[in-house]
Amino acid sequence: MNLRRPANALLAAGCLVAVAAVLVQHSQIARLRAEAQRVRQERMAAPAAPAAPPAAQPEPVDRLSDAEEGQLLRLRSQVTMLLARRRELASVRAENDQLRSQLAASRTNAAAGGVSFTLPPGYIRRSEAQYVGFAAPEATLQSRLWATQNQDTNLLLQAFTPQVAEHVRNELERLGAKGFFQRQATELPGFLIKQQTAQPDGTLELEVEIVPGTGSQKLLQKLLLRQIGGQWRIDSGF
Repeated sequence: MNLRRPANALLAAGCLVAVAAVLVQHSQIARLRAEAQRVRQERMAAPAAPAAPPAAQPEPVDRLSDAEEGQLLRLRSQVTMLLARRRELASVRAENDQLRSQLAASRTNAAAGGVSFTLPPGYIRRSEAQYVGFAAPEATLQSRLWATQNQDTNLLLQAFTPQVAEHVRNELERLGAKGFFQRQATELPGFLIKQQTAQPDGTLELEVEIVPGTGSQKLLQKLLLRQIGGQWRIDSGF
């Protein structure tokens, strides 16, 4: 009976120690949960860090498609042809200026010396020219002369290739129809084809006698004609 009492006392003390340990563990667990909750709340409340900017990408290099490259080459070719045409027209203009000077000089010499002559066979005077279409080189020149005599602007432009016709149209606008045809009347009394030479590019070079006569009175001009759609068109100044 005396031994049971100390044993009961020890058992009760052990139970108290165990209960105290459990209470301490519960307290620590509660503190850890509270700390974890606080950390989560602080993380949720903190502003999100700005996203890092994307790495700079190299700018794409513009490249032409095959169709665009082909079009660019065609445009360059057209520019080259137009520049060559411009140089050709400049030489034609210079030749025309020279022919005008020769024509004026021949008239002055003829008036001063009282020179007279007979028109060569085949020479077509402007006043006698007829509209005969453009099927042959001589027909084109005669129809062009008829258009000048009758001041027919539309038919006159049809006698030339599109490039030369554009130049003639500019002269018509600059001088006016009346002034243009008056100048043409003094410069083109008629014509006679002296020689024809076919060129490798398909054009036809004509040596044309504008003012008939002998010596310094005689005035020749070289013309180029090109066939377009079966019709001969003048491809130089005339």
